[in-house]
Amino acid sequence: MLDQKTIDIYNSKADEYSRLVDFSPSGYLEDFINLFSKGSKILDLGCGTGVASEFMMKQGLVPDPVDGSEEMVKLSNQKPGLCARLCAFDELDLDVKYSGVYAHFSLLHLKKHAFLECLSVIKEMVLQDGTLVLGMKAGTGERRDSLGRFYAYYTEPELQSYFHSINFTVTNCYSGKSLGLSGDVEPWLVMFGRKL
Repeated sequence: MLDQKTIDIYNSKADEYSRLVDFSPSGYLEDFINLFSKGSKILDLGCGTGVASEFMMKQGLVPDPVDGSEEMVKLSNQKPGLCARLCAFDELDLDVKYSGVYAHFSLLHLKKHAFLECLSVIKEMVLQDGTLVLGMKAGTGERRDSLGRFYAYYTEPELQSYFHSINFTVTNCYSGKSLGLSGDVEPWLVMFGRKL
């Protein structure tokens, strides 16, 4: 399910990526954390360098950071207290349950035909009334960026329809533009959904 070329690029550019995401918590990450009581278990799906998981942990949550890039996992595990592990989307354990899933600009590397299948797996892992956050690039279609990473792009109504298809109600949506590793400034969406 993972695009190997994309993973290879993240492995080769992990240090460069780490410098790009020098972290100050976003408003939507703080809003996500505030939904949970201390001790809540959160799947950080596609954790990258572990910056969000580190912040969650400092706020009293119990993050489970996973990533498909070996080098990203190594960088995550340099942060005290994090136990990041190498795990592809299709290797998730359905028997493990979470209060929330934070998929921050990770599922956008899946081809569109595999996206709903992955969301259906995530649905089974989220507890009742739990929250899923999806960070995606805004737009249409599928393509590779100038570095060769694969991206699928989604409109806000399109993402809403995916949430509804797995029986999550959309509770919030944030949008903006950011500079990425490729040097392009692109629009994004971060959508929150609660499991009904």
